Amino acid sequence: LLYMVNAMLDLARIDAGELSAEHEEFSVVDLLHELRVDHEAPLDKPVTLQWSIADDLPAMCSDKAKLKIILQNLINNAIKFTDEGTIQASARQTSDHKGIEFEVADPGIGISKEAIPFIFDKFRQADGSSTRQRGGVGLGLHIVKVFTESLGGTVTVKSEPGKGSTFTLVLPLEVVGNRAQKSREATVKDAKLERP
Repeated sequence: LLYMVNAMLDLARIDAGELSAEHEEFSVVDLLHELRVDHEAPLDKPVTLQWSIADDLPAMCSDKAKLKIILQNLINNAIKFTDEGTIQASARQTSDHKGIEFEVADPGIGISKEAIPFIFDKFRQADGSSTRQRGGVGLGLHIVKVFTESLGGTVTVKSEPGKGSTFTLVLPLEVVGNRAQKSREATVKDAKLERP
């Protein structure tokens, strides 16, 4: 219930255009260890989390709170759609050393090829029957996408029904400007120009 309430609050902030990104320097390794501790409690099913975190990850100058929400949503989503097995969470520098690549891979139910283009849409869930059994309101991945883009990053997914899913998040070491706010201001400006 708390997760659903927080998701609705995040959505309200998105719809209101309140996506100004904080610029603070923080340790990615420390943030990932925080997430690891948060998920140490035993799950109510035979699912485990395995972490692969490079000790030499550089610091980021970005929005720590938004990044934590993004990763929490990806991990919680993986747990929700995995009945048994090991979920892999990893982080490493990009090949050009200008960003960090986060990956969450699960051996869960997977996503059909037809559903993949829509999974980041608001209130959209890939499979009606499975999501009714597993709960959720279809906001987690939408928030992931919007927050990721506001930090200048990208999120992609590879999946196959019955073989699990792998979500890959790539973020620059430093967020430049307020991308989401600039996008909203441009939309408002265009709307004004279209008025008779």
